[in-house]
Amino acid sequence: MSTGFTTETAGCTLRLVDETRRWAAGLALSAGTDGSDQAGPADVTVVLERTRAGFDTAGLQPVTRGVWSDGSGVVVESAGGSGFAQHWSLDGDRLLVRARWRPGPLELAAARLRSRFHALSAQVLLHYPALWLAGTRSLAPLHASVVEVGGLGV
Repeated sequence: MSTGFTTETAGCTLRLVDETRRWAAGLALSAGTDGSDQAGPADVTVVLERTRAGFDTAGLQPVTRGVWSDGSGVVVESAGGSGFAQHWSLDGDRLLVRARWRPGPLELAAARLRSRFHALSAQVLLHYPALWLAGTRSLAPLHASVVEVGGLGV
């Protein structure tokens, strides 16, 4: 059994499937969504897997430190220094991201800074995949904060 939610970000519908049953509520809060799941297809599906095993990189070519690819998928050892290993692959025009919590000593230490960790996790698990896919669709989403003060947008 898993938990999860669906949200809209960067012009994409993103579905999070949390097989661990540990991350969905915190990610929904960090992402500013109500945590509900909606029917229908998602542009991006992120699956938080239970296993902490590394993704198999046998036969993959190194792209840069901690990243491998075979041309049909990409493995990232610790996305954004978050401690989440990720495997990205396309299924037609939809993106599937499989993620596993595999922190090293540095990521474990950084995770103790809770607000930073929650913000970083939301970025690497939710926003970065959607921003990437939006870019492949010739969209140019802005990932910025806006505030209105006295009727003036800043």
